[in-house]
Amino acid sequence: MKTLRAAGLALLAIGMAIPAGAEDAKALLEKVESRLYYPQDNGLKDLSATIVFEGGAPGQSMAVQVFWKAPDKKACKVDLPEEVRNSPMAGMVQGMMEKAVSGLVSILVPLRFGAQEDSFDYTAEADGDLTKLTGKRKADAKEKTLPEEMIMWLDAKSTPVKMASVVNGQRSEMSELKYEEKDGKLLMSSVSVSGAGGPGGPGKMKSMLMKLEYAQVDKIWLVKGAKFEGQGGGYSVKDHAVNKGIDDAVFAPKAPAGMPPKEGDK
Repeated sequence: MKTLRAAGLALLAIGMAIPAGAEDAKALLEKVESRLYYPQDNGLKDLSATIVFEGGAPGQSMAVQVFWKAPDKKACKVDLPEEVRNSPMAGMVQGMMEKAVSGLVSILVPLRFGAQEDSFDYTAEADGDLTKLTGKRKADAKEKTLPEEMIMWLDAKSTPVKMASVVNGQRSEMSELKYEEKDGKLLMSSVSVSGAGGPGGPGKMKSMLMKLEYAQVDKIWLVKGAKFEGQGGGYSVKDHAVNKGIDDAVFAPKAPAGMPPKEGDK
Protein backbone atom coordinates (compact mmCIF):
# COMPACT_ATOMS: atom_id res chain seq x y z
CA MET A 1 0.00 0.00 0.00
CA LYS A 2 2.89 2.39 0.76
CA THR A 3 4.22 1.87 -2.74
CA LEU A 4 0.77 2.47 -4.23
CA ARG A 5 0.33 5.70 -2.31
CA ALA A 6 3.76 6.93 -3.30
CA ALA A 7 3.20 5.97 -6.94
CA GLY A 8 -0.20 7.56 -6.90
CA LEU A 9 1.39 10.81 -5.76
CA ALA A 10 3.20 9.92 -8.35
CA LEU A 11 0.31 10.44 -10.89
CA LEU A 12 0.13 14.99 -11.10
CA ALA A 13 5.43 20.62 -12.19
CA ILE A 14 12.16 33.95 -15.83
CA GLY A 15 12.04 36.81 -15.11
CA MET A 16 8.37 37.77 -15.45
CA ALA A 17 6.56 40.70 -13.87
CA ILE A 18 4.13 40.23 -10.99
CA PRO A 19 1.40 39.45 -11.79
CA ALA A 20 1.72 38.05 -15.29
CA GLY A 21 -1.31 38.16 -17.57
CA ALA A 22 -3.15 35.16 -18.96
CA GLU A 23 -1.35 35.46 -22.30
CA ASP A 24 2.03 35.39 -20.53
CA ALA A 25 1.01 32.24 -18.64
CA LYS A 26 -0.17 30.61 -21.87
CA ALA A 27 3.12 31.41 -23.60
CA LEU A 28 4.99 29.98 -20.64
CA LEU A 29 2.98 26.76 -20.81
CA GLU A 30 3.95 26.42 -24.47
CA LYS A 31 7.63 26.82 -23.56
CA VAL A 32 7.33 24.13 -20.88
CA GLU A 33 5.70 21.69 -23.30
CA SER A 34 8.33 22.39 -25.94
CA ARG A 35 10.98 21.19 -23.48
CA LEU A 36 9.33 17.95 -22.32
CA TYR A 37 8.81 14.59 -24.05
CA TYR A 38 5.20 13.50 -24.51
CA PRO A 39 4.52 10.04 -26.02
CA GLN A 40 1.29 11.33 -27.55
CA ASP A 41 3.31 13.93 -29.49
CA ASN A 42 5.50 11.17 -30.87
CA GLY A 43 2.92 8.88 -32.42
CA LEU A 44 1.14 7.30 -29.43
CA LYS A 45 -2.59 6.87 -30.07
CA ASP A 46 -3.39 4.18 -27.52
CA LEU A 47 -1.52 2.12 -24.95
CA SER A 48 -2.11 -0.82 -22.67
CA ALA A 49 0.43 -2.24 -20.24
CA THR A 50 0.76 -4.19 -17.01
CA ILE A 51 2.30 -2.67 -13.88
CA VAL A 52 3.67 -5.15 -11.33
CA PHE A 53 4.34 -3.79 -7.85
CA GLU A 54 7.36 -4.97 -5.89
CA GLY A 55 8.29 -4.77 -2.24
CA GLY A 56 5.16 -6.27 -0.68
CA ALA A 57 4.95 -9.33 1.54
CA PRO A 58 7.24 -12.22 0.48
CA GLY A 59 5.64 -14.27 -2.26
CA GLN A 60 2.94 -11.69 -2.92
CA SER A 61 2.61 -9.29 -5.82
CA MET A 62 -0.10 -7.14 -7.31
CA ALA A 63 -0.57 -6.39 -10.99
CA VAL A 64 -2.49 -3.48 -12.48
CA GLN A 65 -3.54 -3.32 -16.11
CA VAL A 66 -3.58 0.26 -17.38
CA PHE A 67 -5.15 1.66 -20.54
CA TRP A 68 -4.85 5.00 -22.32
CA LYS A 69 -6.44 6.29 -25.51
CA ALA A 70 -6.16 9.68 -27.20
CA PRO A 71 -7.00 12.33 -26.40
CA ASP A 72 -7.30 11.69 -22.64
CA LYS A 73 -9.18 8.47 -21.87
CA LYS A 74 -7.66 6.30 -19.16
CA ALA A 75 -8.62 3.27 -17.11
CA CYS A 76 -7.06 0.59 -14.95
CA LYS A 77 -7.93 -2.89 -13.73
CA VAL A 78 -6.44 -4.35 -10.55
CA ASP A 79 -5.56 -8.04 -10.27
CA LEU A 80 -6.16 -8.64 -6.56
CA PRO A 81 -4.24 -11.25 -4.54
CA GLU A 82 -6.18 -14.51 -4.27
CA GLU A 83 -6.99 -14.14 -0.56
CA VAL A 84 -8.61 -10.75 -1.25
CA ARG A 85 -10.24 -11.82 -4.52
CA ASN A 86 -12.14 -14.60 -2.73
CA SER A 87 -13.40 -12.43 0.12
CA PRO A 88 -16.92 -10.89 0.36
CA MET A 89 -15.32 -7.43 0.22
CA ALA A 90 -13.56 -8.09 -3.09
CA GLY A 91 -15.84 -5.83 -5.14
CA MET A 92 -15.44 -2.85 -2.82
CA VAL A 93 -11.68 -3.34 -2.49
CA GLN A 94 -11.36 -3.65 -6.28
CA GLY A 95 -13.15 -0.34 -6.83
CA MET A 96 -11.13 1.46 -4.17
CA MET A 97 -7.82 0.17 -5.49
CA GLU A 98 -8.60 1.01 -9.10
CA LYS A 99 -9.45 4.56 -8.08
CA ALA A 100 -6.27 4.82 -5.99
CA VAL A 101 -3.93 3.73 -8.79
CA SER A 102 -5.63 5.49 -11.70
CA GLY A 103 -3.01 8.23 -11.44
CA LEU A 104 -0.43 5.72 -12.64
CA VAL A 105 -1.74 6.16 -16.18
CA SER A 106 -0.59 9.77 -16.00
CA ILE A 107 2.94 8.58 -15.21
CA LEU A 108 3.01 6.45 -18.35
CA VAL A 109 1.34 9.11 -20.52
CA PRO A 110 1.74 12.55 -18.90
CA LEU A 111 -1.13 14.92 -19.57
CA ARG A 112 -0.04 18.01 -21.46
CA PHE A 113 -0.72 21.06 -19.33
CA GLY A 114 -1.93 23.05 -22.32
CA ALA A 115 -4.59 20.41 -22.96
CA GLN A 116 -6.34 21.55 -19.76
CA GLU A 117 -6.72 25.22 -20.62
CA ASP A 118 -10.51 24.89 -20.74
CA SER A 119 -10.54 23.61 -17.15
CA PHE A 120 -7.95 25.84 -15.45
CA ASP A 121 -7.14 29.52 -15.11
CA TYR A 122 -3.35 29.96 -15.20
CA THR A 123 -1.29 32.80 -13.76
CA ALA A 124 2.47 33.29 -13.45
CA GLU A 125 4.62 35.23 -11.01
CA ALA A 126 8.24 35.47 -9.93
CA ASP A 127 9.26 33.37 -6.91
CA GLY A 128 12.89 34.12 -6.12
CA ASP A 129 15.03 32.88 -8.99
CA LEU A 130 12.16 30.76 -10.31
CA THR A 131 8.84 31.42 -12.02
CA LYS A 132 5.73 30.07 -10.30
CA LEU A 133 2.97 28.98 -12.66
CA THR A 134 -0.39 28.31 -10.95
CA GLY A 135 -3.47 26.70 -12.45
CA LYS A 136 -6.76 26.93 -10.53
CA ARG A 137 -9.69 24.79 -11.61
CA LYS A 138 -12.53 26.82 -13.07
CA ALA A 139 -15.86 26.76 -11.25
CA ASP A 140 -17.57 25.58 -14.43
CA ALA A 141 -14.97 22.93 -15.33
CA LYS A 142 -16.71 19.84 -16.72
CA GLU A 143 -14.25 17.39 -15.15
CA LYS A 144 -14.71 17.71 -11.37
CA THR A 145 -12.12 15.01 -10.59
CA LEU A 146 -9.28 17.28 -11.74
CA PRO A 147 -7.14 18.85 -8.99
CA GLU A 148 -8.43 22.05 -7.45
CA GLU A 149 -5.00 23.56 -8.00
CA MET A 150 -1.79 22.72 -9.88
CA ILE A 151 1.50 24.57 -9.43
CA MET A 152 4.84 24.44 -11.25
CA TRP A 153 8.11 26.18 -10.44
CA LEU A 154 10.24 26.77 -13.53
CA ASP A 155 13.89 27.63 -14.03
CA ALA A 156 15.22 30.16 -16.53
CA LYS A 157 14.95 27.57 -19.34
CA SER A 158 11.24 26.96 -18.60
CA THR A 159 12.01 23.50 -17.19
CA PRO A 160 9.89 22.36 -14.20
CA VAL A 161 12.03 21.87 -11.08
CA LYS A 162 9.12 21.38 -8.67
CA MET A 163 5.40 20.64 -8.95
CA ALA A 164 2.46 20.49 -6.55
CA SER A 165 -1.24 19.71 -6.73
CA VAL A 166 -4.23 19.89 -4.40
CA VAL A 167 -6.86 17.15 -4.67
CA ASN A 168 -9.82 17.14 -2.26
CA GLY A 169 -7.91 19.55 -0.06
CA GLN A 170 -4.86 17.24 0.14
CA ARG A 171 -1.57 18.61 -1.19
CA SER A 172 1.08 16.46 -2.86
CA GLU A 173 4.46 17.58 -4.19
CA MET A 174 7.12 16.50 -6.66
CA SER A 175 10.51 18.13 -6.03
CA GLU A 176 14.18 17.64 -6.97
CA LEU A 177 13.13 16.89 -10.55
CA LYS A 178 15.96 15.57 -12.75
CA TYR A 179 15.79 14.68 -16.43
CA GLU A 180 17.43 12.71 -19.22
CA GLU A 181 17.27 13.71 -22.86
CA LYS A 182 15.64 11.53 -25.53
CA ASP A 183 15.12 12.67 -29.12
CA GLY A 184 15.89 16.24 -28.13
CA LYS A 185 13.26 16.33 -25.35
CA LEU A 186 13.39 15.84 -21.59
CA LEU A 187 12.11 12.77 -19.72
CA MET A 188 11.90 12.80 -15.93
CA SER A 189 14.59 10.48 -14.52
CA SER A 190 14.16 11.03 -10.78
CA VAL A 191 11.83 12.91 -8.46
CA SER A 192 11.12 13.21 -4.74
CA VAL A 193 7.40 12.67 -4.12
CA SER A 194 5.49 13.56 -0.97
CA GLY A 195 1.92 14.09 0.15
CA ALA A 196 -0.23 14.91 3.16
CA GLY A 197 -2.16 12.01 4.61
CA GLY A 198 0.30 9.50 3.14
CA PRO A 199 2.91 7.34 4.90
CA GLY A 200 3.66 10.09 7.44
CA GLY A 201 0.09 10.15 8.73
CA PRO A 202 -2.59 12.86 8.54
CA GLY A 203 -1.14 16.29 7.84
CA LYS A 204 2.40 14.93 7.48
CA MET A 205 4.59 15.30 4.39
CA LYS A 206 6.94 12.36 3.99
CA SER A 207 9.01 12.17 0.82
CA MET A 208 10.32 9.27 -1.22
CA LEU A 209 12.89 9.47 -4.01
CA MET A 210 11.63 7.72 -7.14
CA LYS A 211 13.92 6.87 -10.05
CA LEU A 212 12.36 6.12 -13.43
CA GLU A 213 13.63 3.95 -16.28
CA TYR A 214 12.51 4.02 -19.91
CA ALA A 215 12.39 1.71 -22.92
CA GLN A 216 11.69 2.46 -26.56
CA VAL A 217 8.64 0.64 -27.92
CA ASP A 218 7.84 1.16 -31.60
CA LYS A 219 10.12 4.22 -31.55
CA ILE A 220 8.21 5.76 -28.62
CA TRP A 221 9.88 6.23 -25.21
CA LEU A 222 7.77 4.77 -22.38
CA VAL A 223 8.28 4.11 -18.66
CA LYS A 224 9.49 0.56 -18.01
CA GLY A 225 9.88 0.77 -14.24
CA ALA A 226 10.51 2.79 -11.09
CA LYS A 227 12.46 2.25 -7.88
CA PHE A 228 11.96 3.97 -4.53
CA GLU A 229 15.42 4.76 -3.17
CA GLY A 230 15.87 4.19 0.56
CA GLN A 231 12.36 2.77 0.93
CA GLY A 232 12.62 -0.42 -1.09
CA GLY A 233 10.07 -1.53 -3.60
CA GLY A 234 8.88 0.05 -6.78
CA TYR A 235 7.19 -1.28 -9.88
CA SER A 236 7.96 -2.62 -13.32
CA VAL A 237 5.95 -2.03 -16.48
CA LYS A 238 5.68 -4.85 -19.02
CA ASP A 239 3.63 -6.01 -21.99
CA HIS A 240 3.45 -2.55 -23.55
CA ALA A 241 0.95 -2.68 -26.44
CA VAL A 242 1.29 0.44 -28.59
CA ASN A 243 -1.39 1.55 -31.07
CA LYS A 244 -3.12 -1.85 -31.15
CA GLY A 245 -6.60 -0.35 -30.75
CA ILE A 246 -8.64 -0.28 -27.51
CA ASP A 247 -12.44 -0.54 -27.39
CA ASP A 248 -14.13 2.49 -25.83
CA ALA A 249 -16.05 0.10 -23.56
CA VAL A 250 -12.84 -0.31 -21.53
CA PHE A 251 -13.22 3.29 -20.37
CA ALA A 252 -16.97 3.17 -19.61
CA PRO A 253 -17.91 4.01 -16.00
CA LYS A 254 -18.55 0.94 -13.86
CA ALA A 255 -21.53 0.38 -11.56
CA PRO A 256 -20.67 0.52 -7.83
CA ALA A 257 -19.89 -2.83 -6.22
CA GLY A 258 -23.10 -4.76 -5.49
CA MET A 259 -25.18 -2.74 -7.95
CA PRO A 260 -26.54 -4.24 -11.18
CA PRO A 261 -25.22 -2.73 -14.43
CA LYS A 262 -27.37 -0.21 -16.26
CA GLU A 263 -29.43 -1.39 -19.18
CA GLY A 264 -27.17 -1.69 -22.21
CA ASP A 265 -23.96 -2.02 -20.15
CA LYS A 266 -21.97 -5.21 -20.38
